[in-house]
Amino acid sequence: MKRYAALTLLALIALVNQAVASPIPIGDALSRSGDGITATWVAKSGDSPDTIAEALAALALGPSDPEFRAQIVETVPNIAFNDATAPTEIGDSFAVLLDGFLNVTQAGNYQFDATHDDGFQLTIGGHVVSQFDGNTGTRTTSASVFLQEGLYDIQYLGWEQGGAFRQELAWTTPGAVGSEIVPQSALFTQHHVPDAGAGSVAA
Repeated sequence: MKRYAALTLLALIALVNQAVASPIPIGDALSRSGDGITATWVAKSGDSPDTIAEALAALALGPSDPEFRAQIVETVPNIAFNDATAPTEIGDSFAVLLDGFLNVTQAGNYQFDATHDDGFQLTIGGHVVSQFDGNTGTRTTSASVFLQEGLYDIQYLGWEQGGAFRQELAWTTPGAVGSEIVPQSALFTQHHVPDAGAGSVAA
């Protein structure tokens, strides 16, 4: 009995350690549909990114850096890329950052499923919700988090170091059966929310 209690306590401690702090919204939820999210792709020569830190370093490269090859900035409807849909100009060694706002119109527990090859990091409301810090074949990493109704900063970092590429972000909303790719209607660019971060956001 004591051994069982000890194992149960260890399991609870593990759950507490894995718990995600609640992200903080920057404003009220918006009543309009979103325009997507901004994707910044940076291609590099030399060693490919293999970790979150190396992907961030790749994104910081500019035209004056010897390893810099190309940069593409575009608005995309959602986070759903593979070899066929990634920009052809960036080749097979790059990092990508998707940056914008996530509109949450219902409070509750949300499950986020990232299907990724290679690694990724998902940050919502200033908190890292989920990540895989390394290279991998295609796999899905899931995390659940409680979100209040509101508008949140969202960043999704991914990279490619060779072979197949895939980055998709799906969610299961409160009360829903099954997941879906986070839709364009829930994603906003800075252009579509120009006053975000200024203390109040117009609905």
